[in-house]
Amino acid sequence: MIQDLGLHRAARRSLLSIGVTAVLITINHLYALGPKAVGLGAVLIVVPTVLLSWFKRTRSPVAFGGYLAMNLWVVIGFGLFKGLWKHTLPVFVGTLLSHPFCQRPPPYSPSGSSSQPTWSRIGIAGSRRPTASSRSA
Repeated sequence: MIQDLGLHRAARRSLLSIGVTAVLITINHLYALGPKAVGLGAVLIVVPTVLLSWFKRTRSPVAFGGYLAMNLWVVIGFGLFKGLWKHTLPVFVGTLLSHPFCQRPPPYSPSGSSSQPTWSRIGIAGSRRPTASSRSA
């Protein structure tokens, strides 16, 4: 009896987590699938509920296997494959790999040092030698 109570409690928690995940999957797929996303969400909520209630009534290994398959589909298919592999990794790994190639090198003077400001290298300002015409004035 105590084992059954623990099993029922764990089953409710598992079903709740699948339900919340199915709602989030439905919201995520609304733009891509349109109204079909609601059908996907219904399948992801109804089928595990039916399989779990069948398992609780009969202790059928087929029902448990089906419930396990639905959980694996949600975790592996939507979580690891679609979420991690197809979306998250390309964004972060692509950004990390492109970072060194997107930085501009610092400006260098003809002498090879970058300590002089750009404006002094191109002669707009800076120290100049006085010319003969400027000395006489």
